[in-house]
Amino acid sequence: MHIGFIMDGNRRWATQSGFLKKIGHGYGGDRIEPILELCLQEGIETVSFWALATENLKNRDPEELEHIYHLIETRVPKLVPKLLDKNIRFRVFGDMTLIPENIRDILLDTEAKTVGCTAMTFALGIPHGGQYEIVQAVKDVFEKTKTLSETERNQFFQNLNEETFRAYLNSSFLPNIDLIVRTGGYVRHSGYLLYLSEYAEYYFTDVLWPDFGETEFYKALESYKNATRNF
Repeated sequence: MHIGFIMDGNRRWATQSGFLKKIGHGYGGDRIEPILELCLQEGIETVSFWALATENLKNRDPEELEHIYHLIETRVPKLVPKLLDKNIRFRVFGDMTLIPENIRDILLDTEAKTVGCTAMTFALGIPHGGQYEIVQAVKDVFEKTKTLSETERNQFFQNLNEETFRAYLNSSFLPNIDLIVRTGGYVRHSGYLLYLSEYAEYYFTDVLWPDFGETEFYKALESYKNATRNF
């Protein structure tokens, strides 16, 4: 099973709590480890979290983005021993050419250190956007085919289908998503893992992400178990 979390409501939680908006991201980050632990206990093979949208790079305050990067810089290295102890593999999906090099290096180093872990995959989308990812994949297909002969190009496109195109996505290593959980009260998809979510079930909750815990987690799982999966 692959369960994905759209971690919405960090900034609203901070405002309601009397903090600066950017402070909410730190409290939101505190929820990731407990949710990973619950997923591990339930035998969930893949857990993904949407940490930063490609659109956020344009519409978020630079100071807020710097705060998010700082959280990654200080927290992710400390997470490595825990991931190794729990046998959890860390992966990243998104266009990492868009984020600072030092942050990219930390994320890739964490990937490398946990490559042998097999109990569960913990994937972080940073920065990720469903439409953006598909457009980038189309560009990669163009780059691959522009030097081919006409015969080779025709053969390539004859063989191109949903599965072969998938290989060009930066999230291609992930299985199709089964359940998307969105916190924060908004009932919308926002393009999270757009290509992989054709048959995803959804669980929407008014609970803001920093308040998301065990009770709401099991409500989400129960909603999935009660869903009719016709495919």
